[in-house]
Amino acid sequence: MDTLAAISIATEPPSSKPENWGLGEVRKPEDKIILPVMWRNVLLQVAYQLLILIVLLYSAPFWFGQGYNLVNTEFGGDADSHKKIQHYTIVFNTFVLMNLFNQVSSRKLSWSSLNIFEEFFINKWFLLVLTAEIGLQWLVVEYFNDIFRTESLDWRMHLTCFCFGLGAMLVNIASKKMPEEKFKAYFEFNFNETNDSSNYNKFLNIADGLSNRANSIKRSQTEKMLNSVDSI
Repeated sequence: MDTLAAISIATEPPSSKPENWGLGEVRKPEDKIILPVMWRNVLLQVAYQLLILIVLLYSAPFWFGQGYNLVNTEFGGDADSHKKIQHYTIVFNTFVLMNLFNQVSSRKLSWSSLNIFEEFFINKWFLLVLTAEIGLQWLVVEYFNDIFRTESLDWRMHLTCFCFGLGAMLVNIASKKMPEEKFKAYFEFNFNETNDSSNYNKFLNIADGLSNRANSIKRSQTEKMLNSVDSI
């Protein structure tokens, strides 16, 4: 899933609107790779998905009249085992759908861009990969039960999984209303040139020492090999 997500998002072409190019934002060598806006999206998605998965793990079977002993039921051939597999399939399907819907949200990383569907159809690879992932997930749940140890779900269960997946997009949109400056205060770290430069030099010295040691080991091994060949 991660590889396909990278393919779908990394192939996104530049926006056709100059105001979205971010020409005024100049990245510096000392800037962090993960920007505060990325931390915002990651942390909120982690919190949302973790909350949903915990709720589903402990209560989902009782929503559909499929309650069973969550602790003592083992995987086997009885009716409760069937309910347990179906329960875990709901959790698995919800987790995958939340991440698939989050791919759509991840197209727009700005602080206040609420329209996550802007220029949605300009990247055919994104549409192809997303459609293929959703289709494959449906096949895994409904038809490849023996291979992936899943159980078919009825329409109510599918709708529940879909709604929680859609919720990942709504969480992303709602996060755009967070105060930018207040959030940045926690995740924007100033670059201390003196301290970082000294640490950088220390790192270079350690790296040079390791490199010299590795070269000396290689030379000694080469000399031993040549000596053994000469003795023959």
